[in-house]
Order: sequence, then C-alpha cells, then structure tokens
Amino acid sequence: MLKEKLERPFLIGAGLLSITHDKAKQLAEDLAEQGKVTRGEVNELADELVTRGAEERQAISKLVKDEVKSALQGIRLATKRDMTKLQAEIADLQAQLAALSMSQKSEDVS
Repeated sequence: MLKEKLERPFLIGAGLLSITHDKAKQLAEDLAEQGKVTRGEVNELADELVTRGAEERQAISKLVKDEVKSALQGIRLATKRDMTKLQAEIADLQAQLAALSMSQKSEDVS
C-alpha cells in the first residue's frame, strides 16, 4: 500500500497513466538495455505498465468525482430533484393564481 502511494506521483510525473502499449514496451526495452529487467520480462513489464496505467486512471477519476461531489454537497447547490420539485410547486401556484384570477373576474362581472 505504501509502495503504491509512493509510486503514484512517479507514475503521474512520468506520464504512465496514459501510456500506450508501444510506449510501455519501449520503456521496458530501455530498462532491459540498462540491465534492470531481462529481455524475457519486456512484454510482461509492458503489459503491467499499461494495466497499472489504466487502473491508476480509473482510481484518479474516481477520486476526482468523489471530491467534486463532496465539494458540491458542501456548498448545497440545488439538485435535479430539488429543481423538479420547485417546478411542480410553481406550476401548482400558477394554477391557483389562474383560478383566483378567474374567480375575481367573475365576481367583477356580477
């Protein structure tokens, strides 16, 4: 867990969150040339980098969505449900006003 938390800033900085398989393979081949991984591990490492990049993108997306949702709840904006309820109340009040207006006109005529 700690390892993943320490690696995330590196992955973000290295642009590995949106890495393509070709880029990942090139990175793995570079590491193989440096002797940090074996040639046999290149494809496996490339696949792992792409998979981890996708997982990190999803995790960051979820984190951002959760933070935005939390921030919006904190400032108490009207929800779609609130707006629908208000529209129904306005329509009801308009109907009542129209009925009163018609009643007033009929009293004025008499």
